[in-house]
Amino acid sequence: MFIEVLTIFSVLIPLVVIIPSIAYPKKVGRSFMGAALFILSLNSLAFDSFSYLCHIYSWNNSMLNEFYSLFAILLVLLILKILNGRKRILLNLIRLSFVLLAFLTYIVFTDRNLFPIIYITFSIFVFFECIILYNDFLNGHISESIIRKPEFWVVSGLFVFYGFSIFVSLFEKYIIEGNLELYMAIWPIQLIANIIQFALLSIAQCQIIKK
Repeated sequence: MFIEVLTIFSVLIPLVVIIPSIAYPKKVGRSFMGAALFILSLNSLAFDSFSYLCHIYSWNNSMLNEFYSLFAILLVLLILKILNGRKRILLNLIRLSFVLLAFLTYIVFTDRNLFPIIYITFSIFVFFECIILYNDFLNGHISESIIRKPEFWVVSGLFVFYGFSIFVSLFEKYIIEGNLELYMAIWPIQLIANIIQFALLSIAQCQIIKK
């Protein structure tokens, strides 16, 4: 019962970003970050809602899951590029590599076991780029009080979600090995991370709207 309630809450949590975005479309539309957060939230709500229906009715959504992951990767890379406006050639090359690799895996390669590995690697990259951005905040590359900047809350949301995603994804792929009981024991961690992520992103979106 607890996991079921947590799952529904995790599915609906993107609404905390979507609702204020719809209420103030002009302010959100004027910001690349605001628009990207809105699309990311819509993507998450649509996919998680459909996945929940697939769970209830025992439908197979493996292909959709990969498509969602691909689209989410592109959106998060765009957000990171907006956040990290400084010219870092290595980070730009890594981002481009993820885009090409994700597309090739989804469209060209037939071995679907590659995609989870790419997602784990991507999660590690996002986690460490968030650390780089935190360092930029502390070194003053972004002025004003940190908590008053939407960038801080976006980085914090991604940091929490992908930090926990590394743990859950590695655990799922290399340790659980089909053990449903063990999987259900750690899955709430991912749900809670998702809830925290969108709660933090909603703070960022509200600050974007206030500007």
